[in-house]
Amino acid sequence: MARFVRWYGSNPLHLLVPIYSFALTAYAMVRLFAIRPLAVAVWFVGAAIVHDLVLLPRWPIITGVLFGASAVAYAFKLRQSRRAARIDGQGRNPGHSRARDGR
Repeated sequence: MARFVRWYGSNPLHLLVPIYSFALTAYAMVRLFAIRPLAVAVWFVGAAIVHDLVLLPRWPIITGVLFGASAVAYAFKLRQSRRAARIDGQGRNPGHSRARDGR
């Protein structure tokens, strides 16, 4: 058991939720495709296109409207800090000198 927890990173019961979700989704897809396969395929492709081309570019605006400007500002700061960490390679802001950081 300890070996599995070390390998997986969590309790084995945690793994049951995604397995159950995939099984339920597979069952629903088999049932739907058995009835009207073309309609389901068209709906699935249409939903993917609408999401990727219409909704995805607008998520920052939707987030700002729903959660206020603070969420958008937080996302911007997070992106900037990740970019700085990527540039520096060690998680420090490349604009700060070691003397100011006290290192």
